[in-house]
Amino acid sequence: MDQDAGPGLLIIDDHPMFREGLEGALRRLAPAARVVHAGSIAEARGCLEAHRDLDAVLLDVQLGDEDGLELMPLIRDQVPDAGVLIISGTRTALLAARALEQGAHGFISKAESDVAELPAALEAVLRRELYLPEDLKPQVLDARGRLRITCPLSPREREVLQAQLAGLNIDEVAERLQIAPSTVKAHNRNIQRSWGLSRMTKVLAAARDLGILPAPVRSR
Repeated sequence: MDQDAGPGLLIIDDHPMFREGLEGALRRLAPAARVVHAGSIAEARGCLEAHRDLDAVLLDVQLGDEDGLELMPLIRDQVPDAGVLIISGTRTALLAARALEQGAHGFISKAESDVAELPAALEAVLRRELYLPEDLKPQVLDARGRLRITCPLSPREREVLQAQLAGLNIDEVAERLQIAPSTVKAHNRNIQRSWGLSRMTKVLAAARDLGILPAPVRSR
């Protein structure tokens, strides 16, 4: 990293102490860095609007009850030249693949061993190059560097999946989304087929590993 260039960096994480610690680590790497913080999706939207010259975004996947990866389309739109490094509290190959599939350039976890890779990860992301911890690479990428794991979901499939993650059964999902139970089952079959999993219990377990959050529970 060119320490004289003063890269613009946005940290998006819902834990203030982690943001402060991460900023300290970033300033040791680049003392002239311009660092801004956001603790929620709403705050991140404001920062992305106000700081169009960002060089990198460091994003947590889980922001309280919100899915940080929902910000990826906005990041690509507002700061298309910025690299995106996911720094997650959860470390799975599925989640890393989902992050890359959404357009992130790198993925590390908050585990001490991964955080030690922050300098190399940030260097790569600032160059808009791919970065993964060495042990995750063969799980996430094939020999040609293509994603080995893909977990596509349509907007409606995501709604169906999130409702089931919240504990709703087929009939309850159908009632909530105002669709037929047979349609819910059809969405489930499509998800199982596209994810290559034989049972919905396996899909739900994989979804949790991917950091997909349950739908909010509505009061009756």
